[in-house]
Amino acid sequence: MATPDRRAARTAAVGVLLVAVTAAVISFSHVRSVAIRAGETQLTSWLLPISIDGAVVAAVSVLLADSRAGRRPAALTWLLLGLGISASLVANIASAEPTATARAVAAWPPLALALGIEVLAGLARRNGRPRPEEANIRPVAAQPVATGLTGSGAGGPTHALDAGGIFGMLPPSRTGSSNGRDADRPAALDDGSAVELIRRLDMAAPTGRVSRLEIQKALGCGGSRAARLAELARSAGARAAD
Repeated sequence: MATPDRRAARTAAVGVLLVAVTAAVISFSHVRSVAIRAGETQLTSWLLPISIDGAVVAAVSVLLADSRAGRRPAALTWLLLGLGISASLVANIASAEPTATARAVAAWPPLALALGIEVLAGLARRNGRPRPEEANIRPVAAQPVATGLTGSGAGGPTHALDAGGIFGMLPPSRTGSSNGRDADRPAALDDGSAVELIRRLDMAAPTGRVSRLEIQKALGCGGSRAARLAELARSAGARAAD
């Protein structure tokens, strides 16, 4: 991310943090006063605002983590965040004087916090997506893939999607190994071609996403490389969808 973007993200984070602290302090006193007026004990009046603010903090943490990873936040996360902000909003309005101005002033901190959280989530989604030059993603030209067996070894071909999206077979890589252990390994792909292959495998999968083991078999690589390339492919797909 460029330096101006980093500065903007930091400024936004500081602003939302200030709003969050302000909303928490105001909400704490308002929720506590409403609890006491409702006949709750002193202990309950202290614990109730903590539970509301804690729910908001937990939901925001999960929401930002999902946004950075390019995942869609679960409905339960949104529900927890909505309930926490709604409880704070209702308590603020209930404790205010019965005038439109007083209620509008009391409602402002929770509403500002909700909007600030969405701003931070949007920044996290943009910052979490790898730039094409950082991911070493290059346009992949559609190339026909040779179908069939090469050589006379005992190993069979490896099934995969070619760059044009047609099911074919990648010819086994022959490295001249005398024991034949490397004879069945598929030809190595660069990161850009591998990312494109994973995206096409996901599109062809009935569930919309292939497993890491299937990616390892298709690319002939280890688990860590398969996981890294899958993250790049799906992040690029989410960015294109947006």
